[in-house]
Amino acid sequence: MRTYEEVGADIRQAMRVSDTKTILSLASELDELATPQASALALRARGLTHALRGEFTKALEHFQEALQLFESVNDRIEIATVTGNIGNVYSGYGDYKAAREYYKRTVELFETLGDRGGVAHITGNIGNVDYITGNYADALDNYQSALSGFHEVGDRSGIARVTGNVGIVYSIIGKYEEALSFYSRALELHEELGDRIGVAFVNGNIGSVHTNTGNYPEALAFLSRALLYHEELGNGGSMAVVLGNIGNVHRSIGDYPVALSHYRRALQLHEDLGERSGVARMVGNVGAIHMNTGDYSDAMN
Repeated sequence: MRTYEEVGADIRQAMRVSDTKTILSLASELDELATPQASALALRARGLTHALRGEFTKALEHFQEALQLFESVNDRIEIATVTGNIGNVYSGYGDYKAAREYYKRTVELFETLGDRGGVAHITGNIGNVDYITGNYADALDNYQSALSGFHEVGDRSGIARVTGNVGIVYSIIGKYEEALSFYSRALELHEELGDRIGVAFVNGNIGSVHTNTGNYPEALAFLSRALLYHEELGNGGSMAVVLGNIGNVHRSIGDYPVALSHYRRALQLHEDLGERSGVARMVGNVGAIHMNTGDYSDAMN
């Protein structure tokens, strides 16, 4: 039987690259050690897997249990890390006030530990909250601070992630050339790191830029690649988003039957995950297709 340190090193690496299958396998190995610290790390690992799949309620339950166990053994590094994980879940829920509170608490914990990489990581997450809430200038400032920290500690994974986030902000404000430049750099880094979920998300983001600029063949190519990766990873929430985006492209080019097929697949996934905003968005898209094709009765339904 391997030690906690040995399994812990492997599972943290798997979590860095979002390898959910390996994460769950190693979590079972941690269970066999039957110590509070091993149980806590297994809970955090399973929580991350749920979060990656968009299962935020389950993720929060696991993270909160993990936090209590880490506090019981005074593992300050893991306390800081799982506190940040909880912030991520609240951000996923859309409770940005709670997310920001947990992130600020996490930054303080990492600063106390002298963990510059940890500070950079959570500063990037605060940038995400700024971006989502429309504070784009603050988002770019926080992303630049995070990038500086990641370069300082040589964290290529962090650099890849935040580089992609800068691309997202530029895309939102309509600076598509800059967005594609940052996305291309991020995609290259994620591929070098073997981070399939990062590759999946950036492919989807590049597809969205091409959609916005009317380059529909390229949009479908990148979105289809993103969908394949998300399907392999079992990320239902991300699959739903990409399916909806593919539907949007087909709707834009007047291919309504194919658009409807993708919207309905996305709708089913959103319903399965309890994502009401996604359900509402897809129902609206389906209704719009029926209006476009003159099926007014179906549109009203």
